[in-house]
Amino acid sequence: MAIKLFTILHLIRFHNLFLGAIAVFVASYLLDIEPALDVFVCIIIVISSMSLGYIFNDIIDIQSDKINHPNRPLVQKSISKNVICMLVFFFISLLYLMMQRINIAAIYFLFLYVYPSLILYNFFFQKKPLLGNVIVSTLLGSIFLFTEIVLLQSFTKLLIPFFLTFSINLLREILKDLEDYDGDLMAEIRTVPIVFGVKNTQIILLVLFILLIVGLPIPYLLSYYSLNYLILLIIFIEIPLIYSLFLLVKFPSKRTYKRLVQILKTLCGIGLIVLMVEKG
Repeated sequence: MAIKLFTILHLIRFHNLFLGAIAVFVASYLLDIEPALDVFVCIIIVISSMSLGYIFNDIIDIQSDKINHPNRPLVQKSISKNVICMLVFFFISLLYLMMQRINIAAIYFLFLYVYPSLILYNFFFQKKPLLGNVIVSTLLGSIFLFTEIVLLQSFTKLLIPFFLTFSINLLREILKDLEDYDGDLMAEIRTVPIVFGVKNTQIILLVLFILLIVGLPIPYLLSYYSLNYLILLIIFIEIPLIYSLFLLVKFPSKRTYKRLVQILKTLCGIGLIVLMVEKG
């Protein structure tokens, strides 16, 4: 029983679901909303939507995962089709129940943007270079916009955390494509490094890293945030980004790409903490 539970948690990327839930809590804190039923509903919708996305993604990517991620449950056949169907039914039912508690604007946001983007990405845009990366990164950033729509029926107060999450995850997605190059090549998935080449992809990443490093202080320069934000930003975000850029240029390898993916995931969380400290 414990092994099957672990397998299910692995399938739905429990650690990423946890980060999604934290993002909702951070969003509510930045909006000065006390944790309540609406925040809990947001969390359930976010983690259910993410879980469905990961399940469908693993089903579609099973061939490339045999090389890139051989420990995935579907590759190892450690989870049955019946269990997968039950999970899909469970999360869809959970979404249906939770949607009874949110406003119509949030429902429109889900059905006109989030779910069409998930479907189009998994079935079409995943094989389109860069476009698929942009869609995934935008979806992750949209957790903040969705939470704001649910809680305040607006979408302008959390644009900075949205762009922060989008920017860092765009770098992560392209780095993951470099890491997964061999499997994607075998599965004929047209990712950025396969279409443009590894060297050109490294140049693209170099430019994106520099743009992010230069762009992050802009909220301070525009007087959105105080000097405290700039100091925390330099120490905990900018310096690690510069270090990551050094690793990318000096030691380009699959091992480095994997390490940078983990660093950027950590920086995304640290960035949200910086915004919370600044608000406090």
